[in-house]
Amino acid sequence: MPLRLKPADHYWWLWLILSLLLLSFTHFQTVIPIAGWLGTVLLLRFTRVYPNTPIALLLILGVHGIAGFVGMRQNWIPVPPIILLLYAILLAVVPLVAYASDRLLVDRWTGLPRTLIFPTALVIAEWVQSLTPLGGWLPLGNTQYINLTLMQIVSLTGIGGLSFLIAWFATIVNQLWESEFDLRANKRLLILFLSIVLLIAFYGGARLAFATRTIPTVQIAGIVPNRALKAAAWQAGPLFGKQYLQVESRLALRNRFQPVSDDLFVRTEQEARRGAKLIVWSEAATSILQEDEPLFIARAQALTKQTGIYLQLGFASIWQAEQAPFYENKAILLDPMGQILWSYDKARPVFPSEYFNQKHGTGIIPVVDTPYGRLATVICYDADFPSLVQQVGRQQADILFVPSNDGLAMRYTHHFNAVFRAIENGASMIRPTSNGLLAAFNAYGQGLGQVDHYANPTATLRAEIPIQGVRTLYGIAGDWFVYLCCAGFVVLLMQSRRGAKPVESNQSFQD
Repeated sequence: MPLRLKPADHYWWLWLILSLLLLSFTHFQTVIPIAGWLGTVLLLRFTRVYPNTPIALLLILGVHGIAGFVGMRQNWIPVPPIILLLYAILLAVVPLVAYASDRLLVDRWTGLPRTLIFPTALVIAEWVQSLTPLGGWLPLGNTQYINLTLMQIVSLTGIGGLSFLIAWFATIVNQLWESEFDLRANKRLLILFLSIVLLIAFYGGARLAFATRTIPTVQIAGIVPNRALKAAAWQAGPLFGKQYLQVESRLALRNRFQPVSDDLFVRTEQEARRGAKLIVWSEAATSILQEDEPLFIARAQALTKQTGIYLQLGFASIWQAEQAPFYENKAILLDPMGQILWSYDKARPVFPSEYFNQKHGTGIIPVVDTPYGRLATVICYDADFPSLVQQVGRQQADILFVPSNDGLAMRYTHHFNAVFRAIENGASMIRPTSNGLLAAFNAYGQGLGQVDHYANPTATLRAEIPIQGVRTLYGIAGDWFVYLCCAGFVVLLMQSRRGAKPVESNQSFQD
């Protein structure tokens, strides 16, 4: 049924334009945290007052698609602009589901239930997307990376709890807007919302206060390849394909990356001499031929025996293959005795650039006990899949390695997205990132060190990192909050379909 416009609702075009401007700064390259709150409020207002439902939903898809396209400017992904726009629109389907749910169901309810349709639908849609090859790139909660106090809620609920809070705020404001900001009529609803916000703030503040307690640390180093050496190796052409079936071409590929590998081993030994006990290379720090793996690993084993370090190698192993997959993206951890503690393949290759060319790992995250705590690893894009990284919390890992490779345009956003996985699972994290930010932070998201690979082409991160993690509800119970939202949304949907009488405002959180 078309909505009847009130006089103020004729400004639907203004809410649409302002929401587009604000939401363009909520993801990818430039993120302004307050824009996520205000942009959602205004777009939800537009959703509820525009008279034509199909056109309203198309405009919402357009707003999020264009906002995503703006966010991915400056060659975020090296593809033609039209492909980039289509990719942004694909990602925009998730918020569209939430806005559509609110549009179709909201008039069937009043009071508290009316405010829960949009946030529960958004949490569910974001979670479903995180299970696809697109991963959890765009949860609304990711926009709040700058507020450590607020971020602590994800240790209980996962990122969905933070997205829910922002979306619930949008529905509360719209509830006030629709009642001409009659605070008295919405007193109980406001008290409930503000009480929960205060509890979240108290929890986050208390958690950060306890984070200062003394915990033993270990000296750790993150190493990325020399940018000049690796750029020279890449300039000679791609690393895989039919052109590398012949022996001569494979020998040429080996020679291209030998200087990169040599430099990594030299710098690794230097960091060991400086006292680092755990050393982690970035994602695919070098490339080697599959047939050269035994010799390459033997060289690393000799180094760990000599220096007494734990070393995680990061390399691409190039297969002699006529068709995909052409290579493995590997992380191999060696102990001071030269033993291989794990060999891990990247489980979630980036879609679509790596997805069809790279071997997919099993998705089983390895965890091993060491004198420096329980260690675990994923590789780069794996950390954008919260349900995958849950294994770290369930296995009570203390330190998570996230070797990565980003790019100029994404180096900040992708870095901050990873912080949420550390808080969710109660593990400190080191993220040595080529073409990005090398960083380490503790289980509360507090930074322990950071180096920009673009500012320092031979960057090395050195940090003291806690060897003891913390247990979290999310790490133990996983996606319980998502399941709660699913149950709540189903109840709201079924009651609406049955034509149940909506909750009266004087019987629910209003006076």
